[in-house]
Amino acid sequence: MELKTFTETVSKIRAQILRTALCHLSSPDDAEDAVQETMTILWVRRNSIPHPDKMLHFATVVVRSVSIDMLRKRKRTFSLDDVTSEPRNSVDAQRTMEEQEQQLLLKQAVSSLSNKQQAIVRMRNVENLSYAEIASILGTTESSVRGTLSRARATLINKLNSSTGFCMKVPYRAN
Repeated sequence: MELKTFTETVSKIRAQILRTALCHLSSPDDAEDAVQETMTILWVRRNSIPHPDKMLHFATVVVRSVSIDMLRKRKRTFSLDDVTSEPRNSVDAQRTMEEQEQQLLLKQAVSSLSNKQQAIVRMRNVENLSYAEIASILGTTESSVRGTLSRARATLINKLNSSTGFCMKVPYRAN
């Protein structure tokens, strides 16, 4: 599905998706976060949706799932399920442990971001979308996207610096 078709379709169904999220979540802010996460999922899976007319049904299912996940996440604690087999020697063991620790710290730092910040960081740094494309997908302005991304990066830097004791920098990519 092309960007223009996607943008037109989601702009038509956004209000309905927001109402569905509000039914599950008590906070309008949480509902908005769920809608933005849904928009991100829809964008990622846009090519698997056979026709724009099917988008509302798919979006309703996704926003319900995202809302329930948000409620569960409030109650959940972090678990270590990414344990790998033991390395062959002590150098490999040390390196593996350091990599696992870094991955864990990064996962924790990213999970501490709001859903909106996580979505924008993912779209910008993983999918390499422009600020204009992100703003169009989320139904907001470019300046809002830039501000949210800036706050997310600052939060990540602070979390990583406080947990590691090192001065880490999050890569900046100019548009």
